[in-house]
Amino acid sequence: MPDYSGFERYKDFLRCLPVHLSKRILGMLDKNSLTNCLCLSKHWRVLAEEVKQDYMVHQMMTEEIMLMQGASARGMNPRYAKFVPVHVALELDENTREVLNLGNKAGKEVRSHNLKECYDGVATKEVRMEERNIYCGAYNVLVLQDMEDPNRCANFNGGRLVVSGSYDRRVRLIDASTGKCDRTIQGHAGSIRCVYVSEERGIVLSGGYDTSIRCWDIGRGNCKCIFRGHRATVLCIALHGNHLASGSRDKSVKVWNFATGKCRRTFRHRHMVQTVHVSDTLVVSGCEGGKVKVWDIEQASLLKSLDGHHGAITCVKFDEFHIITGSLDCYAMAWSAIGKHKKCLQAFRHPKYVQFLLFVRVLTLSLS
Repeated sequence: MPDYSGFERYKDFLRCLPVHLSKRILGMLDKNSLTNCLCLSKHWRVLAEEVKQDYMVHQMMTEEIMLMQGASARGMNPRYAKFVPVHVALELDENTREVLNLGNKAGKEVRSHNLKECYDGVATKEVRMEERNIYCGAYNVLVLQDMEDPNRCANFNGGRLVVSGSYDRRVRLIDASTGKCDRTIQGHAGSIRCVYVSEERGIVLSGGYDTSIRCWDIGRGNCKCIFRGHRATVLCIALHGNHLASGSRDKSVKVWNFATGKCRRTFRHRHMVQTVHVSDTLVVSGCEGGKVKVWDIEQASLLKSLDGHHGAITCVKFDEFHIITGSLDCYAMAWSAIGKHKKCLQAFRHPKYVQFLLFVRVLTLSLS
């Protein structure tokens, strides 16, 4: 008889791995091999079907992007810049909206180019925005911290200092020109997950595992104020004027009065909030579930929910006209910041996860 004594030593290695790693491994297989995985076991079948579904979603999004963007990217002159007309939505009262709808039904809709087609049935106006091509050639890099730390968070707002935090519970103020650490600040009772620096105000903000947000004096290094109210790790913070916004693992977005330290508003997601941005009137937040929500601070209400991403939202920025979001699905998407318009205006395919973005008009960044 054959010897089966060593059978128990062999295990299904995919069962020993987290689901996202198992799917990543199966995603490297060709279509025929992936189809064969359906017959191995129930566990492999579920994973293989999810990988095939993810592939189909990715293909659908790619086709949709190509339809929206048209032909492939054109060559760019690194020194080229001009102002171009861009269509943005108008806020409409009920009477104007009714007249517009009647006009559309009568076939009086005026077709145009550029972004106007995205505003189907919505009145628009033209604003002039700068279009600039940015050339990234050979450059020198100053290494500020030469050590591997996947848990590090950092913030830089164009001044002298770069601020970083990590699991060691320390906030470091680093001179951007020399790479030297000017000051190390301690006080958190847990790891630091987000930081923000404002040199004009002379402050640094940090939030983390101890559920608090702390405001530090850059010059003295002492804690000026503590914002308490979250019930889980604080993952993101943003500051604008007297509004401080924060997001947390407790699935909430909070807006604080920065001068008094009191919480003004609390908004809710169904998943943990990973990124937030704030203005005088609005808060835009993104969660692990791929949802982007736009909130009105004064009315304490949800203005709209933006659906389109198929991965966790990692970054969000907005101005008076547009909202830009980045995600682990490798896309940055543009939306209207005006009114109730929810349709994605443009989508930008990134080779890797989008982990940072900035209006330049749009600048995206991912880590290789």
